[in-house]
Amino acid sequence: MCGSRTIVCSAAAYADARAAEAGLPVVRFHALRHGHATIGGEEGVPLKVMSERLGHSSSRITADTYSQVTAATDRAAAAQIAAAIDGQLP
Repeated sequence: MCGSRTIVCSAAAYADARAAEAGLPVVRFHALRHGHATIGGEEGVPLKVMSERLGHSSSRITADTYSQVTAATDRAAAAQIAAAIDGQLP
């Protein structure tokens, strides 16, 4: 039941139908926000920029709620730390 969210529900139903026609999985719109924030973080987009793009009142909301640590991000962090350690050892 959509109530006052009829336009949002109609858009979601339209997107779901087009995805089904194309043989694609159905993705909830809100999941796209999470993906947007995660990809932005992986690509080095500054947190403040991502926060503003998502319309958040604080960067903390973006950091705590929407960004995810992916396997690629974790590998990159490990490589950075290893490089720093290697550079400091005799």
